[in-house]
Amino acid sequence: MRRFEVNLCALAFLLLLMLFGGGGAAFAQEKCLPVTEQTKQALSRYVHKKLKLPATVTLRVAEVLDVEGTCYRRLRFAATGGTQGTEMELFLSPDRRFLMRDLADSQLDPEEEEAKKAKQLVAGLTEGRFAARGPANAPVTIVVFSDFQCPFCKDSAGLLNQVAASEGNKVRIIFRHLPLTAIHPWARHAAEAAACAQFQSDEAFWGLHDLIFENQRGFTAANVRAKLSDLAQTVSALDADRFRRCVADSGASALVSRDAQFAATHNIAATPTIFINGKRAQGLRSAEQLRALVRQLTAAPADN
Repeated sequence: MRRFEVNLCALAFLLLLMLFGGGGAAFAQEKCLPVTEQTKQALSRYVHKKLKLPATVTLRVAEVLDVEGTCYRRLRFAATGGTQGTEMELFLSPDRRFLMRDLADSQLDPEEEEAKKAKQLVAGLTEGRFAARGPANAPVTIVVFSDFQCPFCKDSAGLLNQVAASEGNKVRIIFRHLPLTAIHPWARHAAEAAACAQFQSDEAFWGLHDLIFENQRGFTAANVRAKLSDLAQTVSALDADRFRRCVADSGASALVSRDAQFAATHNIAATPTIFINGKRAQGLRSAEQLRALVRQLTAAPADN
């Protein structure tokens, strides 16, 4: 009888190993609290209040993804309405109480994880088709994440224009959209309009880009559509009718959201954020400073 009891204990122990060992991830996922429509709505209301979004903006949970082997969930929020429109990702704790921007996996080596993320960032900065000026094989590539309503972005655009003019084939400048919609009510509209120009050509994009920044103080949330349309008619490289159709149909919304999502994934939250040959640049305040850095990089040996 005692042997039978011992065998039952051993069997129970083996079952526990099967459930929480090799087969535990699947079991744990089945036992996770569901993210119901009611939960999604409650979380959307919370994030809406937390970010102080305008009443004209509608926020919803567009997608719920499992974090493998855990009860954490990756939530993708989509915001639409008014002059807003963007996406963001947050993680939901297993008890559905806490939301966080990132998860730190203690089973991964921090140095290896950081190196992997840095490699993904550098690759992602220039992968794809972006508005760019300067040759693709230039020794220096400058990537700027910018917001058309941001006054500091206007200043940085001026610096970059000066450097592009003086350094010629040494520099390639890539523009990435990062409208800070929570604080800049017309920035998203301007970004989508510039992206519509970007669909036509780099020349069309940069022409509208410069005009938006030059006239930045004249924009308001109320007049942004009309003002963008007026400015577009003065850009010789832009097909105005095609541009208007793109803007009316929000044809460039996905492009702007792509850039904003990349920025959120890589903790790029401020504008302007500038990367020079894959490295984040800090404290650039003058064209002379930036020009000196470009010349330093172009003078350095190719393998450095």
